[in-house]
Amino acid sequence: MLFRQDDKRHVVFLANRVSIAGLAFLALAMCGSVLLVTAKLFGVAAGVLTSALVAIPFVLLWFVAPLYRRAAREAE
Repeated sequence: MLFRQDDKRHVVFLANRVSIAGLAFLALAMCGSVLLVTAKLFGVAAGVLTSALVAIPFVLLWFVAPLYRRAAREAE
């Protein structure tokens, strides 16, 4: 609906925010799925530990690395 309305800056900003929220919910859903399966198979303690270990790469690759890159570019 906003195509060719000369509002590219707002559209890109909003798309970025929605993408970040989508990645957060996707990571949460995947960790929840891992928690559900591992807790059923191996117990709650193993499920929580496994989910935490699965969450670490999501947080590092999807959130920390881009923020680190952003900080590095702003420092230049």
